[in-house]
Amino acid sequence: GEPFWDVPQVPELVARNVINGRPWWQGFADFIADQKRREHIFKYEKGGLSKMVRNMQVLPEGPERILVDACHEAWRRRMGQLGQRARKEGIPFGNLVGREFERLRVTFSRCKNAEAIRAAVTDFWARAGGSLAPLRGVWREVLSLFDEQNWKKARDLALLALASYKPANEEEEKALTRTHGEENGGEENG
Repeated sequence: GEPFWDVPQVPELVARNVINGRPWWQGFADFIADQKRREHIFKYEKGGLSKMVRNMQVLPEGPERILVDACHEAWRRRMGQLGQRARKEGIPFGNLVGREFERLRVTFSRCKNAEAIRAAVTDFWARAGGSLAPLRGVWREVLSLFDEQNWKKARDLALLALASYKPANEEEEKALTRTHGEENGGEENG
């Protein structure tokens, strides 16, 4: 179609945080609370976010990286499960992925305390089935993100993980592109 001007949204958050000496991703959950901004970020800035979270200088080793990596693996596995279900039941894969993605996004966004985000993330990880490689031997490091002082970090990182997931194959890419291109629109961030 026609060319259009695109104004990236994430640099604003990153710049504000860096200037104030905070992690670049801090406040991501609140930043994407606006539906139009969220749709833009999830549709157009996914690749840049993916590069950022994979860069060890931008997101160094530590509990934050472990949480994001564990969420990426859990999402990859969930999409594998959804793919199996789609083939078995003759349901369009993209529809299943879209519903699950939106369910996770809303669940994480609505968390208002440590207990809620801890339950949401651990449920997400459990649904992925089996032990998640990024957590093996280091899961205790992540626990600090789920306490009363740091739970907002965990919420920001879980949502950042969804936004920055790099599809493993073309089928995932198509399902996620469709998902982000056709936001459900009705359900607001709580």
